[in-house]
Amino acid sequence: MIKKFLCLTFFLFTATSAVAQSRYAIIETSEGNIKIELNARQSPKTVAAFIKYVKAGVYKNSIIHRAVKDFLIQGGELAKATESGGNISLRADFALPIFAPEVKNGLKNQRGTIAMSTTKVGNRVSVPTGFFINLKDNQFLDYYLYEKETMVPTLAGPQLAPAGTEISGYAVFGRVVEGMAVADQIAQTAVEVRNSYEHMPVQEIVIKQIRLSDK
Repeated sequence: MIKKFLCLTFFLFTATSAVAQSRYAIIETSEGNIKIELNARQSPKTVAAFIKYVKAGVYKNSIIHRAVKDFLIQGGELAKATESGGNISLRADFALPIFAPEVKNGLKNQRGTIAMSTTKVGNRVSVPTGFFINLKDNQFLDYYLYEKETMVPTLAGPQLAPAGTEISGYAVFGRVVEGMAVADQIAQTAVEVRNSYEHMPVQEIVIKQIRLSDK
């Protein structure tokens, strides 16, 4: 029994240490680098999932598929275009972790923060490979429970939220500490509607790789 306990303790310690040591993630794009400080203390599961993707090389040669000036840039969901011109989803051959998104972690979708996308799998929510960087304070992307009828901001303009409305929101798991100018620059690029994706850069903006660092 003691032996099993010690083994379990060691496993938890090493798993936690691996996340703790990867304090930063450097997103190397064709437009420059963006350095992210990961918040494993308030978003442990989200950071662990992101680190898992990074170590598996999922983001290598992926693209920024959404760029909206004064809103956000989003990537990590599609690979570079193939010779035939199509983009392949990064989700296809990767087992997505399924857990309740850490939207109640106290972190807000403020300018310079990074948050993870979510998707429904049946009645459960998984954390796919996609992420986005907020270019301004996006309050309507935060989790919130409206206890009374309230007018709330949305991309389509103010809308009435009845009492009891729950905004699921998106889990923030870090913040940009270097390279915010690169993120702003990416958002200035010309975009188009391509397949089911709006605001896709006309000229591919490539995420060459994401690497982890403890400093």
